Amino acid sequence: MQQGKLEEAKKYFYEALKINDKYANTHFALGMIAEMEADLQSGFYSTIQSIKLNKNTDVLFQNSIRQAFEIAKKIIATDTGKKIFIEYRHKLEFEGERRIDIVQDEDIPTAAKFEFAENYQREVHTVKYKPSYPAVEHLIMHELVHLDFVIQARKDDLNQLFISNQSHKKQFITGLEPTIKKFKKWEFLKSLFQIIAQTYLKG
Repeated sequence: MQQGKLEEAKKYFYEALKINDKYANTHFALGMIAEMEADLQSGFYSTIQSIKLNKNTDVLFQNSIRQAFEIAKKIIATDTGKKIFIEYRHKLEFEGERRIDIVQDEDIPTAAKFEFAENYQREVHTVKYKPSYPAVEHLIMHELVHLDFVIQARKDDLNQLFISNQSHKKQFITGLEPTIKKFKKWEFLKSLFQIIAQTYLKG
């Protein structure tokens, strides 16, 4: 590998995997080769395998972490994530029969959120995300998965709406009453201990 004979090196590493597929060094080396060959997806996968299989935070582990971040940065710099996201979005728009708007919003409380059209009396679904986050495509993809689950459930007629009212709230509190009493008692005991301790120290 160090001599630049990558194809020959790969053969030996694959043979090594046949002998022991749990050896972190082999996965790390395959990750290095894949990165050299600009096969970033394979490089990232192999490097992550190396991290998972390394039980020690040794030099190899640290190098694997560093390599994973470097490959990840290179992947982010490509348009791979954007292509996957666009294809997934079109698929869900077709299956769900609604347009999905993607909106930048720095004021949302989380990195990204999905707003179902039905819940907001709109014609379209909306995914909001904070543009200040790196690799925002994965944030958007995560939110789109929620819609995917809903669409799948609708196909199987398994969708359910969960609501709560005052009756549910009362039932919830009643069920916790024994625990609440214990906590109140514990607070009383802590206060009593502090009074005794202070009295003892003053005495």
